[in-house]
Amino acid sequence: MNSRVPSTRRAFVGLYEHGRRDVKVQHRAYSADAHLEWGSVTKTVTAGLLKVLSIDGVLDLRTSVADLLPIPSLEHTSLQELTLHRAGLPPMHAGAPTGLVRDPSTGCDRTRFLSEIAPRITVNEEISGKFNYSNLGYALLGLALEEATGRSWFELVRTHLLPASRYPSLTTCPPLGSYPTTMGISRRPWQLGRGVYASAGGLWSRGDDLLRYAEDTSSMPPSPGWFVLRGGVLFHNGQTRDAGCSVMVDQRNGRASVAHTLFRMPRTPQRLAEHALFGNGAHS
Repeated sequence: MNSRVPSTRRAFVGLYEHGRRDVKVQHRAYSADAHLEWGSVTKTVTAGLLKVLSIDGVLDLRTSVADLLPIPSLEHTSLQELTLHRAGLPPMHAGAPTGLVRDPSTGCDRTRFLSEIAPRITVNEEISGKFNYSNLGYALLGLALEEATGRSWFELVRTHLLPASRYPSLTTCPPLGSYPTTMGISRRPWQLGRGVYASAGGLWSRGDDLLRYAEDTSSMPPSPGWFVLRGGVLFHNGQTRDAGCSVMVDQRNGRASVAHTLFRMPRTPQRLAEHALFGNGAHS
């Protein structure tokens, strides 16, 4: 890890330790009511939802994706393999818009996706069973959970994991004007929460609820959606059009940190979260 202290410009950083949550850095772009994109940190929630539903007996981790969705090529792919990025799927569906300017989830409403895109999804046998990070896999996982329960993904999140009573600002469609802004730039965030990619990267919340999620994760069994650093520290990053997010959880010591940035390099949020949690001590 680069031990150099990263700049805190255009950043929000929070730390949970000793039973309390503290905002360590809050750049002027981040008002108290600003909603922050979680990006792919959302995947830890979706994986946690699958875990809860399997424990409750609603479905089995080994259930074939093709048993729930019209994707014949995933007949031998389990829901668990989706959570582990081992299904042999690409990062996004074929034909998805690319580049930072274009929203990769454009045109992915549920009806069109299931009727036109899902049946054409294929598995790359060369990488099937091996780790290959896939937003598409988590989009399919969210759809599969909806099919298995007859409820929307966000409704399931609210019911089983992140209730409104504890996470009041959590949403997939933040209020207009609630985005943090800086330098007079008019932001146009990706609209991941409005289509099937919500379960892969569509959550938003105020900074206090993002930190609360890190706090709660510090004392609960982790979902398979988290990555693990040396020493058992959990982490996940999220990068969208112009924002980055990182959550880091040291369950052994009951500590956690979060970082969110605007118009910064993709690795910056993780470096800020690491510095908040460990200071200048290397940890990788």
